[in-house]
Amino acid sequence: MPARRSGVLISYHTSDNKWLKRLRDWLTPLESAKKTQVWDRTVVEVGQQPEVEYQRALEEAKVAIPLITPVYLADEALSNELKSILAVVGHDLALLWIAVDYSPYESTVLSEYEPANRADMPLKALGIRAGKEMRCIYDQITAKLGRYSTNLPIDRPKISGRKQEVDDLVRLLRQDGNRIVVLTGSSGIGKTIVAEEVANQLLYDFDDGILWIALSELNDPSQVRGEIARKLDSIKPDRVMEENLLDYIKGRKMLVVLDNFESVPAAAPFVADLLNQAPQFKVLITSHDPFPACVSGQQEYELPPLDEHDSVQLMLDLARQFLDQTQLDEHQVETLTMTAKGLAGNPLAIRVSAGDIVDRWTREIPDS
Repeated sequence: MPARRSGVLISYHTSDNKWLKRLRDWLTPLESAKKTQVWDRTVVEVGQQPEVEYQRALEEAKVAIPLITPVYLADEALSNELKSILAVVGHDLALLWIAVDYSPYESTVLSEYEPANRADMPLKALGIRAGKEMRCIYDQITAKLGRYSTNLPIDRPKISGRKQEVDDLVRLLRQDGNRIVVLTGSSGIGKTIVAEEVANQLLYDFDDGILWIALSELNDPSQVRGEIARKLDSIKPDRVMEENLLDYIKGRKMLVVLDNFESVPAAAPFVADLLNQAPQFKVLITSHDPFPACVSGQQEYELPPLDEHDSVQLMLDLARQFLDQTQLDEHQVETLTMTAKGLAGNPLAIRVSAGDIVDRWTREIPDS
């Protein structure tokens, strides 16, 4: 077997493609950073032999993730696949099985292993509330891989129609000469959620982690230094205090996200000093306004409104989520579409309007 394992192997029943897709969506940053191979049977290409590819994945994986349901446990081929995984567990292979549905796992070989989530509250039972649980599972996976430190928000709202903007910002932050990227835009345009997605895609670019600092609750620029120190102390084993912050960050390769910088614009000189003290540090700022200081390697990016197509798609996706159903009838689609087109591509306004419309529907108030 290879001396160094680094991949992720997912074992699943084809009836659970939905949960496979959700898990793979979470694991996208691992693959995009080209530091971890994520394998499941859907990646077998024409001409490849599935069993040979599975064996190779088993030999290279550092984490194995069976998605457990009654159908999975009743499938003879998958039972054999699970046994082959368990035979290697302990030999540099970690097992994180996920309870997707209520299952009689206690009577199987899995009874000796703790699940990555609560078996008495599986993902299917959580429905649309499964996002937080998926993040906890994701954190366990990355911990087993021994990769990153971050305090990125757990419950990230669904992002819609921002692929180009996210790609642009990721590219800017990966360029060596860029030290600070300022994401500007009007209220409700989606700066925070875009910054979260960008940071998530960059998890494996920064060896010492990514730090998320929400500034909206601060009213004094002098508090920024202490807030960064406290957040660092929460994700690092070292003792980080306000007094030794600048000494601590020297030589560290980190990304710090300062969300809602318009709350404390007078902290700009401190941010500039932070960048001067730590040459491998980078900063991503979200703000209504441009950054009020001149820093070498500074880039500004204005987030535009969503176009009409993405506005409508976001409205429909949110309505399905709020209603906890996959299909909308013709009248619902028409109402949501017309509403979305009148909201100037503002994601916050779309979210609020979708919630109001669904609330009226669930209370059976006719939509006039």
